[in-house]
Amino acid sequence: MFILTHVGYNRINIVPHGNRFLIGNGHLGYRGTLEEYQASESVALNIVGAYDRMGEKWRESLNAPNPFFVTLTVNNEYCDTLKKSPKNHIQRLDLKHGLFERETTFKNALIRSQRFVDKNHVENLAMKYEFTALISGQATLRAGIDHDVWDTNGPHLYETKVYMDKAISYVGVTNENQYLAVSAIIQTDFTDHPIIERKEGKLLKKFSLNVIAGQTYTATIFADVRFGNSSHVFEESEKGVLDYASKSYQKRLAEHKKTWNGLWKIADVKLKGDKDADFALRYSIYHLLTLSPTKYLTSIPARGLSGQTYKGAIFWDTEIFMLPFYHLTDPEIAKNLIRYRIKTLPGAKHKAQTFGYKGAFYAWESQETGEEACSLYNVSDAQTGKPIRTYFADKQIHISGDVALGIANTYERTQDFSLLLEGGLQVLLEVGKFYKSYATFDSQTKLYHLNDVIGPDEYHERVNDNAFTNYLAKHAAQLAVHYGHLVKRKEPKLFRAIMKKVGQKSLGGLSFFADHLYCPLPNENGIIEQFNGYFQKEDVRVETVRSRLKTANEYWGGALGVAVPTRVIKQADVVTLMVLFPDLFSNATKKANFHFYEPYTEHGSSLSACMYGLLACQI
Repeated sequence: MFILTHVGYNRINIVPHGNRFLIGNGHLGYRGTLEEYQASESVALNIVGAYDRMGEKWRESLNAPNPFFVTLTVNNEYCDTLKKSPKNHIQRLDLKHGLFERETTFKNALIRSQRFVDKNHVENLAMKYEFTALISGQATLRAGIDHDVWDTNGPHLYETKVYMDKAISYVGVTNENQYLAVSAIIQTDFTDHPIIERKEGKLLKKFSLNVIAGQTYTATIFADVRFGNSSHVFEESEKGVLDYASKSYQKRLAEHKKTWNGLWKIADVKLKGDKDADFALRYSIYHLLTLSPTKYLTSIPARGLSGQTYKGAIFWDTEIFMLPFYHLTDPEIAKNLIRYRIKTLPGAKHKAQTFGYKGAFYAWESQETGEEACSLYNVSDAQTGKPIRTYFADKQIHISGDVALGIANTYERTQDFSLLLEGGLQVLLEVGKFYKSYATFDSQTKLYHLNDVIGPDEYHERVNDNAFTNYLAKHAAQLAVHYGHLVKRKEPKLFRAIMKKVGQKSLGGLSFFADHLYCPLPNENGIIEQFNGYFQKEDVRVETVRSRLKTANEYWGGALGVAVPTRVIKQADVVTLMVLFPDLFSNATKKANFHFYEPYTEHGSSLSACMYGLLACQI
């Protein structure tokens, strides 16, 4: 079961279907929108690893101009879902081959289209658009590049040049003086003498043709997208699309399908007895396969390739929730995701220095350089509209431990020692140094504490000794010591060079820190307190807190959120701890904490229910 299908047309589905029918290749993502859609319908060709900032707005990933814009009229009547309700409409997503299809019937024509973002050529995508005339008469087809780009915090692109020579090309410059070029070649089985049109932010070829009822007419579009710091991206894009169009659509599609078939041979999982669950799992695997970066040293944004939500930034989602999939299906992808964190170590060190700490404090929202992209004001008051100060950027310190855990797990899976020698060990040591500098030491108890933090449960900010954070930080320091000794034994000269870079003479300080960092133990009921003082919070459940909301979109956390004085939490916190470190806790402790925390958990994140599901499997 590899086909996602939706029958019927309703405009309320435009945005959700854009997400649901997404196609991509790890570098480019194209939303599941229709060819006649524009920026107002959230069309997006999203580029992973390309970012821009407009003024004081949030910096975010780039959406490129749309090379697949097509409109059709037959006998002066629009065949366009935005202007005419279709008689029939079907959308499909072929998960097996990363292929989007639509079939729409109007009074005068039947439209079929098929497109893919090429898994073998990361800058390229292709589409076949065909229509069957249902009456004879005059048809007008316009096809080309729509450079009226949908942006969340834009605009990001300003036109520098347009070309209509061998290909239709658009070149824009961003606010940060980077260049983006999109080139398209349109091939048809009808008239070779189109009229060139430039209007309403579009570069189009207008084809006028006499059509005969029952005959089918086809246009094929090949496209190339390039981004870089030189205006030469235009030449690269034009050459790229000419090379790409040198093979037929069917040959490119066959090569693309062959690659996808190979991925599924490794990645497919079948569930017996529940068809819906079987399809849901396969659909999730499909998205992970579309997200895997194969050419550029980058990572996976929290919302994948679907657009600019979450600024196209990389969170802990990659190391904790997605990386295990690549360990099992494509170790090279897994190693590249870790190399991204190694590459962005300077950004993590700069962040630590900015906040007054040592070592590596990784960005809660990381972009291409690893500098912090998270705003200090992430949400607004639902009633007043005033921004609310949040502390994700400066207090969600578990992110560095998540990175350390990702490095260790990837090394253990791949046994690639070069990961440690080429930056991995340095990251581990810098993360350990950061936690030690963040901690406070109680001279009476001889214990370190991590105070003023945010755990995975983001509703309770600036808490002390969050269990998840403390256990993770302890483990991160232990990893630094363990792999430090391993490298010292195998490559003593390189070990000394790495220690010099980090500014440490021995591993003793980190070892002492790991041994003396406070980690809360289960109480007499087997429950680990999520943070110091959690048990003193008001003992009410999720529905009670929900009933206290004054507006539907009110934020539950922050300084005055409805969940703050209560035990109600956003997402799995202690439960996530037990999933990541199953050997530290008995089955009885896991079971007790599952049943204790689940009624208090709002599951306000997609990262929550999965952790409860994993722990449920263990117990």
